[in-house]
Amino acid sequence: MDRLTNVIAFVLCDREAPYSYLEELAKFNAIPVFKLGEQDALTSLISKRFPSDYAPIKGLVLAGGKSTRMGFDKGGIEYFGKPQREHMADVLNALCSETYISVREAKVDFESSYSLLPDSFSGLGPYGGILSAFRSDPNAAWLTVATDVPMIDEKLLAHLISKRNVHKMATCFHNPETDFPEPLITIWEPRAYPRLLEFLSLGYSCPRKALINSDVQEIDIPDLQLLSNVNTPEELEKLQAEIHAK
Repeated sequence: MDRLTNVIAFVLCDREAPYSYLEELAKFNAIPVFKLGEQDALTSLISKRFPSDYAPIKGLVLAGGKSTRMGFDKGGIEYFGKPQREHMADVLNALCSETYISVREAKVDFESSYSLLPDSFSGLGPYGGILSAFRSDPNAAWLTVATDVPMIDEKLLAHLISKRNVHKMATCFHNPETDFPEPLITIWEPRAYPRLLEFLSLGYSCPRKALINSDVQEIDIPDLQLLSNVNTPEELEKLQAEIHAK
């Protein structure tokens, strides 16, 4: 036992109490003891002990959709005094090491103060945007947000980041109405890249299905209204009226 160094915890596989001889070794007295099933506590301890191992979080605004139901580019709608794609990039940029706007093609009809990330996986919608982000930097974690969920704010994303589990494929909100994870407001860890490619090879390109069928961290949403989608002119008119009424 004297040869053991840098011990951060003991894990009991089949006992309720630690071995008695450990109590006699003074250097082990302050080391925490866990049962094998206490995975959350172990994960928390390891995460706090080795924070430098976290992949940096880069932000990605998913703004490459066709906006078929809306009839025009949803990323250009101004809810808060500027195009929504720019507003969401500002929100992300306050929390992420770098921020990009995902677009279908390199040539766009708008100007941005942020770097654009064209789809290198074309025709796959948001899935292609996420894969393209990982192709540009597979060693980063990517926090994705969609432009058609306009009530997302910095407080909500900071909450998501605070609950980040780097040992899972992704960290996302759970929608109690659908009983499914919310795929477009998600922290995708680097390990998600090969998993997403695997699903693509099987003919699937749905971010939600990828989350449902993978090991992910789902957390409760503080306010479900923040996940409200705006996809039609009627929904847009209603939300703008609510914003102006505040």
